[in-house]
Amino acid sequence: MGPRYLLLLFALCLPLATPTSVRADPIMPDWIINEPYRVLADFTHPAVTMTHRDPPTGVLTFDSPPIVPPGGGPPVSFWQVLLSMSFVDDAPDVATLTASLQHIVGPDPGEGPGPIFTFGLIIAAVGPVGTVTTSQSVQPSQAHGQHLDELIRASFSGTVGPVVNNFAGISFNVAAQHVVPEPYSLTLFGLGSLGLLGYGWRRRKRATT
Repeated sequence: MGPRYLLLLFALCLPLATPTSVRADPIMPDWIINEPYRVLADFTHPAVTMTHRDPPTGVLTFDSPPIVPPGGGPPVSFWQVLLSMSFVDDAPDVATLTASLQHIVGPDPGEGPGPIFTFGLIIAAVGPVGTVTTSQSVQPSQAHGQHLDELIRASFSGTVGPVVNNFAGISFNVAAQHVVPEPYSLTLFGLGSLGLLGYGWRRRKRATT
């Protein structure tokens, strides 16, 4: 085999021997649930070997696909996720994610755009090949006007790859929903409150007689 063929063979094999850097942006989110009152979005990195030469920088913004509002009208995007990831080349490697879920358009009248939940999650590539490490966020519900915003889950996961202390894939999952009290429930709550007030009034009247 001549020198030119050896040089060509070396050039073809070079990409296989060179570790692949992490993508600067994740795959576009999969909006599994996209409604004014519920959202479920998944972000994933393909299987890579992280060399951390070009770590992701800056905040990535993802808007939910436009849908028709409950009251009709032109389609709008209700939800937005702001996502930022960074990686530290260590033993093991550490991935940090900062993200927030917020409104672009408020689902309810009078509710404008603004953040709902913010996450700060950290995972490390620890364990044998195939080990999944996960960091989750648990936050209390938030009251906004006539409804509550509930965080169903927010998780950041990584799978340890064949290269020691490296991730073979990373995913971020966030799900949230509005809980709007039904008129029937509000009526029962009102009747119950009136009953308690009446009971207290009767006890107080008996105590004075």
